Amino acid sequence: MSDEPLTNAAVEYLRKVFRFMNEMERDELNPTLSNDFVLDDRRSGINYGLIDTSAYTETIRYTWDVGSGRPTWSIPEVIAVRGQRIAAITAVVDYGNDMRTDMISCLRLGPQLQQLQRAVVFDIDACDLAIAELDRMQAEIDAGHA
Repeated sequence: MSDEPLTNAAVEYLRKVFRFMNEMERDELNPTLSNDFVLDDRRSGINYGLIDTSAYTETIRYTWDVGSGRPTWSIPEVIAVRGQRIAAITAVVDYGNDMRTDMISCLRLGPQLQQLQRAVVFDIDACDLAIAELDRMQAEIDAGHA
């Protein structure tokens, strides 16, 4: 087993986005999402269902309204990667008022590695489901469907 940190283009993309989000103001959000972007929220508590590009931007902006005004996003752990386009990470949104949301996020970048194409969010304890989703996403790429 390697001592190198687990990473790929998808992880580095999300780290860059989180750094930007932690520094920006609420209305500066302009994520680089593919035209066919979809977020599939599968959490058992807060569950937004399927979200497209415009709804995703508004959902992220909503985080400023939940807490003390400046939420912070972090990636405590990279769980797994598949090639360069797919990764599962733990993500934390800290709202700044002793409230935070912990989740697992599976993401797939578009073929050019420049835009987020798909994200699937799970409860923090649903690691097996997240790994299965990574495998499903990779199978779509292997079959030429993504």
